[in-house]
Amino acid sequence: MSAGKSGSFFYFSYDSKFVLKTIPKHEFEFFKEIIKDYYFHLYNNPNTMLQRYIALHTMVYNDITMHFVIMNNVFNSSLKVHFKYDLKGSTYQRISGDPIKDKNYEKYNYQIPMKDLDFLSRNEKILLLRDEKDMIMKEIESDSKFLASKNINDYSLLIGFHYPGNTKIK
Repeated sequence: MSAGKSGSFFYFSYDSKFVLKTIPKHEFEFFKEIIKDYYFHLYNNPNTMLQRYIALHTMVYNDITMHFVIMNNVFNSSLKVHFKYDLKGSTYQRISGDPIKDKNYEKYNYQIPMKDLDFLSRNEKILLLRDEKDMIMKEIESDSKFLASKNINDYSLLIGFHYPGNTKIK
C-alpha cells in the first residue's frame, strides 16, 4: 500500500500485476459517464499510452463507502525497473523530495516515481528508432484528443528505466 499526493491510496496485488486505487465519488461518477467511450478508445487504439483500467467498483462496509478502480501495473516487468517517472509536461512543483538535500538522489526511494524536474536534472534521454518515435507520438496525439474531448487535462506519462548490468541501484 502507498498513498498518493491526491489522497488516494494504492494497493498492489500480491504479484504486483494489478493496482487498486481509491478515488473520490466525483471521479467515480465521471468515469462511469465516459467508460463506454474509454473502452472504444482502447479498442480502436491498441497501442494507447493511456492506463488500462480493468474494473470500477464501490464498496460499502460499516456505513463507509469507498470507490476504487483496478488497473494494470505498468511497472510490473520481468526486468528490474531502476527508475520510474511520472511525467506531466510541467515543471511547476514537479520534483521529488527536497531538491537541495536530495540533489544527488543517493537516498531516494526508487520505488516511488520521480517527476519532471528530476527527469530534466538527471539529464535523462530516451533513444528511439524513428518508427518507434512516430508510433509513440501518434498514440500520444490520439490519446490527447480523446482526453480533450472529455475535458480531461490531468495526464501523466509513466516511464520506467532499466539499465542492463547495473547492480549499484537498489
